[in-house]
Amino acid sequence: MNRPILYIALMSLLLVLGVIFFWQPKYRDFTGLRLQVSAKAQELSSKVEYFSRLEDSFARILKFDSEVAKVESALPESQDIPETINFISSVSFTSGLLLQALDIGKTAPLTEDSSILKTEITFSLLGTYSAFKGFLSELQNSARLIAVQEASFKQQGGEATEIFLFNLKVRTQSYQGL
Repeated sequence: MNRPILYIALMSLLLVLGVIFFWQPKYRDFTGLRLQVSAKAQELSSKVEYFSRLEDSFARILKFDSEVAKVESALPESQDIPETINFISSVSFTSGLLLQALDIGKTAPLTEDSSILKTEITFSLLGTYSAFKGFLSELQNSARLIAVQEASFKQQGGEATEIFLFNLKVRTQSYQGL
């Protein structure tokens, strides 16, 4: 009768030692891995939510594509002088003015640390005062950032004529190329 109690005690001791030295470290490892998996799942969930919000924001931005195109045309990424001259020429022609002289000034940063460049253009137009008003209105209503810096005029051909010579100095702006 003593032997079964000894066997039971020995088996109980082996079971306790097995739990302490084998099962408990494995259980700690398992708990640690489970916490890591939970943290990674939470991180993945937050990234999925972030990318979902980013995708929604991008979809909303795409709705304003035409407005963004207007801003890009108003302040282009590169200074395209021939395109600006063509624009001034076509607006003067449609307004009923004759573009006579054109001088392109220097291109410089707007301020010392600015990434926006300014270019001054001086030109002369020949035509009537009402055509000149239409020209200025077209410049003002265009999407381009063309600001009139100076304007002067004088009458051509004597007092009886309504033809004037208009001298304008305008400034255009663009982003500095990378």
